[in-house]
Amino acid sequence: MVASLLGVSCSRDSKHVDAQPRSPNTTRTAATIQDLAYGPDPDHRLDLRTPEGNGPHPVIVWIHGGGFVGGDENDLPGLVAAQVDRGFAVASLRHRLAPAHPFPAAVRDAKRAVRWLKSRAERYRLDADRVVAWGHSSGATLASMVALTPGILEPTVVPRGLSEQSSAVVAFVVEAGPTDLTTWWWQSGASSLSSTLAYFACAEIYTCSRRAMLRASPVHWVDPSDPPGYLAYVRQDPLVDAELQGQPLRLALLEANGPDGVLWDLVDADPESAGAHYPEPWIDLTALECFLDRSVDRPETSCG
Repeated sequence: MVASLLGVSCSRDSKHVDAQPRSPNTTRTAATIQDLAYGPDPDHRLDLRTPEGNGPHPVIVWIHGGGFVGGDENDLPGLVAAQVDRGFAVASLRHRLAPAHPFPAAVRDAKRAVRWLKSRAERYRLDADRVVAWGHSSGATLASMVALTPGILEPTVVPRGLSEQSSAVVAFVVEAGPTDLTTWWWQSGASSLSSTLAYFACAEIYTCSRRAMLRASPVHWVDPSDPPGYLAYVRQDPLVDAELQGQPLRLALLEANGPDGVLWDLVDADPESAGAHYPEPWIDLTALECFLDRSVDRPETSCG
């Protein structure tokens, strides 16, 4: 049910090299470019899928889940990849993982990736002014942080080309993301506790920095300057409770920005499904794609 409360560059960018000059009148075909380096760390990598046409194309930055300790750029759902056919470029990124790289490393990586994509907008036919952050689970936490904290928790050392860019986005999509890390650790059992300990590099929960947990929680950053968010949660999710983690962010965005600031999609999983942590099979696709189109001011909107 939907309730509308409506890097440092390497000498080569990727494995793919486009060696053939193109006429400006040539219509570009759809392409997938793998292993683009958006920063100096081996985990600063992304895959970029661009649609047919000369652009510039709006961009979706996809951030995988994995409890802050797992996952990579290959964890790209079909629903997200399908947006390429609708005219969006999709960048699926890999970021540094905890516990080797605790908070705020992954937040800074996601922001570096956004800056890097904007700095390469002309090369890859991207629209730097129309970028959407989208993630699942821990990736949704990171996507929310990108959207809600522009100018805060930014990468500390960036080359000139990236420093001139902003990490701001025009909208964000949350799929089953924890939004308050001060409470998530005790709400969903052993998995959320172990992820929390790894993300904040603490041996016991009572030794974790509460200040860091607050700073890592999207719900604590909401203000009237925020872009709109689409929040999708599964009522039966055993890992991220929709009422305890999704609703607080929905209410905060509603209070800060009114009905146009948030779209809430609380879905019911099929009783036979084992994937209740993944909202995608039951998301209101029409509402989501309308949200995306409106967020990037597409004239070919799917909103009817």
